[in-house]
Amino acid sequence: MALYNEILVGRFNKLLSKLFSMKGQAPAPQLSSEITPGIVFSLGVEVRYLESWERYWAITVTPAVAAQTSLSQLQNRSTTGIVAVIESVTFFTGLANSIEISKNPLPTIFTSDLTTPVSAIRDDLRSRPQSSVICSFQNTGGALSLIRRVPTVANVLAVDFILDDNMEVVLMPADVFRLNTQIVNDSLTVMYRWRERALEESEKF
Repeated sequence: MALYNEILVGRFNKLLSKLFSMKGQAPAPQLSSEITPGIVFSLGVEVRYLESWERYWAITVTPAVAAQTSLSQLQNRSTTGIVAVIESVTFFTGLANSIEISKNPLPTIFTSDLTTPVSAIRDDLRSRPQSSVICSFQNTGGALSLIRRVPTVANVLAVDFILDDNMEVVLMPADVFRLNTQIVNDSLTVMYRWRERALEESEKF
């Protein structure tokens, strides 16, 4: 028999079980019938894995090519079944330039990986060796649906696109996040950090 206000999302019970080394049935199988106070634990990024998040890093270096722009992107393919959250994007160019930051406007619009894939590095050895998100780069191409245009200084200062938690970028299946130079014949270096986990049933569309 189902419990009153039964909790059907298992990963939070998994977090409690692993964090406190608890045995047996789910430690928090249901909500209270009234408002219940919560306790906030000051825990670091090492606990992300216990919350079923996996964190990865990647860097792309797109060389300058005459008459061509430089691109870098992260893509969460439509078949992954995961949600990714971009935590950090830092970039710089060889020349004074303007970087267009964009996403695909609709999940039904297919955007392929760029020509050169880059292997991601896991942040935690407990995570899967390979990320589900594809990091890649190439020369020639343009923006998708523009989010921001950011000026850069020639080989002097790296730019951080994400400055706080509220600026993190969510990548659902079929989402693409792209950076491209507006001025041709310029190099583009981009450093990414993101986390990903399996989608819950209620999150699928």
